[in-house]
Amino acid sequence: MAPSPMPQLDPSKLKAFSNAAAGHDGVLSDPSGELLIKPCVDAEINFYQETLAKHPDFAELMPTYMGTLSLGAPKVPSDAHKPELSQQEKDQARLHGVKIASETAIVLENLEHGFKCPNVLDLKLGSVLYDPATTEPEKAARLDKVSQESTSGSLNFRVAGMKVWSPTKQDFDIYDKFYGRKFSAENVSEAYETFFAALFSSDIKGDDAVQLLETILAE
Repeated sequence: MAPSPMPQLDPSKLKAFSNAAAGHDGVLSDPSGELLIKPCVDAEINFYQETLAKHPDFAELMPTYMGTLSLGAPKVPSDAHKPELSQQEKDQARLHGVKIASETAIVLENLEHGFKCPNVLDLKLGSVLYDPATTEPEKAARLDKVSQESTSGSLNFRVAGMKVWSPTKQDFDIYDKFYGRKFSAENVSEAYETFFAALFSSDIKGDDAVQLLETILAE
């Protein structure tokens, strides 16, 4: 399976993508909102390319991969001139990791495009939360502890963040990475109940919501 055709993109016209539930900061989108441009390391590029080449059935479950885009050298601000963060920026930092300092980004289909208020659930897969070849021992030990004390260790996945639309508030309820760390193998289903509860408090009829959930489970 080959990557989908790469559209012509002008890096100067990209805009910040604001509806991610977790992950690293610095994700961009094209002006139409149809594409995501995600700064990345070589391992992530290799993952998409190898999946397309060797695991086409699995690739069908992923956002469409279109290739890479050069963003140019990232700007590194001086610590002496960093402005004080606003409360909104501090809240954003709880949702996202630091921006990846990379000149290269992968270009992906934006699965949220076309939805008015898309609910987003971000899962971190696997029990090892770092690259053993490149991670400092101190950070590796800290992430091993996170894995052991969360469902990353017991179930090989963890809820990394959620954005759930509230029809009552007419705004998103935000669940950060610390929310997902509190669950165990016995009660992690509560996170999914919270995520899908919005279906039953929206304009969707109860029977339609149940049918939608059954369809998701069947697939």
